Amino acid sequence: MQLFHYTDAAAVMSIVSKEELWLTDFRYLNDAEEMKGGIEYLRSGLSNYQPSLLASWDHLEDAKDIVSELFEKHVSFGIESHPLFVCSFSSAGDRLSQWRSYGNYAVQFDGDALGEAISLSKCVYKQDEKIRHSSSAVGDCISIISNDLKNNNGMLSEQALESYAGLIVEALTFKHDAFYEEKEIRCVQACDLRNLDVQYRARGDILIPYLSVPVSRKFIKAIHVGPMKHQELACKSMESFVRAIQDRNGFDIHFEDYIAVVPSKAPYRAL
Repeated sequence: MQLFHYTDAAAVMSIVSKEELWLTDFRYLNDAEEMKGGIEYLRSGLSNYQPSLLASWDHLEDAKDIVSELFEKHVSFGIESHPLFVCSFSSAGDRLSQWRSYGNYAVQFDGDALGEAISLSKCVYKQDEKIRHSSSAVGDCISIISNDLKNNNGMLSEQALESYAGLIVEALTFKHDAFYEEKEIRCVQACDLRNLDVQYRARGDILIPYLSVPVSRKFIKAIHVGPMKHQELACKSMESFVRAIQDRNGFDIHFEDYIAVVPSKAPYRAL
């Protein structure tokens, strides 16, 4: 599977030279409101929960109450102190809607190799799939928590807390079906804003929190140059930049980690 990260020239330079991806605090994304919609699907899954045979019936209602309380706390103030950080990819290459929305360049990754290095989740667009996903995720979480309450004298294990954290990540993969064409796959991580790993970059007059995640340059298969004005010149300069980086790191042109520079086949229109 090939994955494409649509972005601008500055981000491509950072990814290739520093071997890192930036995950942005989701509250500063254009579609940040979708998180609320995802939480509502999870709440609905909680309300309609039907216990499996694996759940501890003695602690079922307590487990549901804990999940409900965690939802309320997270929505009320947890998001402010422990936000989610996101980096987006698409399985759709050379897509005009992506060029228009996200930038004139796309970094093509080996999706299988990337998925072994970072956690990736497919976005869900159709309503019936959102209902099914949320019900399944909520059910798994309640089952783990109820068994924890039974076996640990009412205490929750790290596994139970990780299960709940997975629910919140799930909420951030629910997108409006109008964006189905994007075929988005997300890397999502939670982080305390007091964590020293959180960095900031300027965007206009706002400072944007982000996390830097290491990703090997060997995962990159190509840099695609969008349907821009002076595309040929942009390809030449990108080719020169990529070769300089690879040569500086002892690259041999016959190795499999050769990074191609590919012009988009879409006809140029002012983006």
